[in-house]
Amino acid sequence: MVLVGYDRRHRESRDWYRKFFDSPAQCMVELGARCTEPTIKGHVISASRLRLIADKRNRVMTSILDLQKRADQEHISRIRSTEEPAFKFDSRNVGNYSFTRRMACQRHDNDLFHTIEDQEIDWYNPRSLVLISYRSLLAQIFTERYKKFVEDSIHFTTGIVMSNPTRDRELHKAKRDLERMISNEEYDAWEFKVLQFEVRPVIAASGVILRGFTWDEYKSLEVDIVLPFDGSSMIPVPIIITVYPGSNKQSAIIAYPKWAVRIAHKIVDALNQKDVFMRASMLSRSLIEETEAIIVSSDLWDAFGADKQRAIQNYFDMSTPWFPGADTRPDVDPRIFDLFGFHERKQSS
Repeated sequence: MVLVGYDRRHRESRDWYRKFFDSPAQCMVELGARCTEPTIKGHVISASRLRLIADKRNRVMTSILDLQKRADQEHISRIRSTEEPAFKFDSRNVGNYSFTRRMACQRHDNDLFHTIEDQEIDWYNPRSLVLISYRSLLAQIFTERYKKFVEDSIHFTTGIVMSNPTRDRELHKAKRDLERMISNEEYDAWEFKVLQFEVRPVIAASGVILRGFTWDEYKSLEVDIVLPFDGSSMIPVPIIITVYPGSNKQSAIIAYPKWAVRIAHKIVDALNQKDVFMRASMLSRSLIEETEAIIVSSDLWDAFGADKQRAIQNYFDMSTPWFPGADTRPDVDPRIFDLFGFHERKQSS
């Protein structure tokens, strides 16, 4: 297998994504009946909110390079090379197509999501929290479809399998849950935990954690927690994380079924933290481990310095499914992964 350079790999992956992105697609929204209208290009997190963390050139640093970690054979082979870096955050304009997905038609994009676009969010309104989480979930389903598209393109020559029927089933099950909440205006089946940081916004993120436990997590569970099984396999727990920049604060919404409250607290340790710095650090660690869409202010990224940048990028890289030992968590101080810049704020004050 030929090892190729980072720039070439990115160009090839970008061309694949454009081909998939430009293919005709049907609106994903199913509120009552399935919508048959074609999708439009829509930001996962609105461009107006991304501009709150962008520099004067409207640029940000982002992990969104190939849309899905290891979504092409060149990047998979890359982890076996000795070249550095195997992965790196890169600069993008907030209007770049890579920040967008084809999730909803024009009508649903305008009518359904307008309250979470430019307006200040009412963080006590459960409908707003459901809509934010629903949009992140649709974006993840789009990503999974892209991953299947890539798999179909390369499987004959590589044998690499990236799709997962169980994952796909559970994502759509969570989608139906949220759609019932939106349609019926009943929000009791899921918990939507809002973590807020009264600081200048510097980060946006979107992702869906859908996995079972690592061995360390499993060993730490209390014996009275009943785990959901399908035959001999544990059903993955769906946890949706969205980090939204506001005009003068950072907000994160962590959504999960209420049957999985105690499990979610094991997987996302930020939910257990009282200290604001540790809460931000543990949330950052979960984002780096579990999600693909992380967007950081360019000024803050520069303030991190080379050592912290390298630590974040290497940990992002090693937490991919194809990396040996990806199901383990290193025993290091999680504050090194803080993406909210608490340490840097203290240094500059």
